Amino acid sequence: MIKNTDIIINEDGSVYHLHLKPTDIANDIILVGDLSRVDLVSSLFDSIELKKSHREFITHTGLYKGKRITVISTGIGTPNIDIVLQELDFLVNFELYFLEPNNNPKSLNFYRLGTCGTLQPHIEPGTALAAAYAVSMDNLLDFYQLPIADFRIEARNSILKHYPEELNFTVTKATPELLDKVSPFTEKGIAWVAPGFYAPQGRITRIQPKYRNLNHKISEITFHNLQSTHYEMEVSAIYGLAEILGHNAIGIDLVLANRNQDKFLYDYKDHMKNLAQNLIDAIAK
Repeated sequence: MIKNTDIIINEDGSVYHLHLKPTDIANDIILVGDLSRVDLVSSLFDSIELKKSHREFITHTGLYKGKRITVISTGIGTPNIDIVLQELDFLVNFELYFLEPNNNPKSLNFYRLGTCGTLQPHIEPGTALAAAYAVSMDNLLDFYQLPIADFRIEARNSILKHYPEELNFTVTKATPELLDKVSPFTEKGIAWVAPGFYAPQGRITRIQPKYRNLNHKISEITFHNLQSTHYEMEVSAIYGLAEILGHNAIGIDLVLANRNQDKFLYDYKDHMKNLAQNLIDAIAK
């Protein structure tokens, strides 16, 4: 039995954190970390029918070439992804008044549009990377029951040749159909999803990281002829929860930093706008 404190519904019938109702969202949803990126993406729509915001969660829904698309800001990190994906699933797969699952589950398409730092010397800032696989370095997915899959076992064997044994990880993957959809304007790789921005990504500040060679070790890990290409902070949770809940997901990131070359792209707004344009064109196609 689902309790009122398990799935919390506001007095107006909206879900607790997002403040959205079922009719507010499209089937195709772009997830962005940066709140200002919602405006950037929706500025490319032909029309906007809805704008809502609560806390760091800003939602715009509109039309582009006749296709209804929603863009939502998630903020930073996998804990927020846990909130956003679960509450979006509530909207399409529950009768919220009675807190009962719908008889015919619906699948949403999630497109993560973010930024990242690459570990490979040949990948230049400004490149768009699609995560064919994502490796979580946090423990969010340990609280859920992921299906047993051969690719997880195979990937784990490859990873343990280089990765510190005492550090947690879970392997997830993109939905193949969505990966194919974004392949014309992205390069494929493996994303590593860190639980923080500094030491968990090998950055040296006043606090020395415990694992000084972590970036080098991760950069050497390959799987299915793909390199470990980049660090980011959300996509593994998106993939894992989408897999469990029966949704589709792809994560694409604009490379801002090349950690190997010590290069950073500060002025990236035009690059991000071009990537967003490519993405909504692919969704509408």
